[in-house]
Amino acid sequence: MIGRFVVLQTVGLILIGVGWYKGIVQMLLEADRVYAIPVLCVLLIVGLWCVAARRIEEGLWIASKLPVVSLVFTVFGLITAVMHAQGMDIDAARMQVFTDVSFSLVANMVGMAGMFWLELVQKVCHEKPIHR
Repeated sequence: MIGRFVVLQTVGLILIGVGWYKGIVQMLLEADRVYAIPVLCVLLIVGLWCVAARRIEEGLWIASKLPVVSLVFTVFGLITAVMHAQGMDIDAARMQVFTDVSFSLVANMVGMAGMFWLELVQKVCHEKPIHR
């Protein structure tokens, strides 16, 4: 189980490294105006620790909560988008809201990716008991 876990996390780190090299990670960090990515990454790391410690149920519980937490940050981003547009002329406000709404969706995307990764790690690494 540990071998599969280490291989899978190595693949994940390589994917993040490629995203960093191509500028995708930097773009996401700049778009994250509500600081959701650090919070979601901490939750992901805790979930990965649970899976590595063979606490599968806790890891899956955290995986199920990642989209909910990311939705809270998305809603917070939407609220701040509307607040930033107050006092602007209509065309500038429309463009500002459009930009901020698209930035707020970054939190949702990161939360869904984290949920997918935790579930994938659990399915690949979980040793099923032998039924007799």
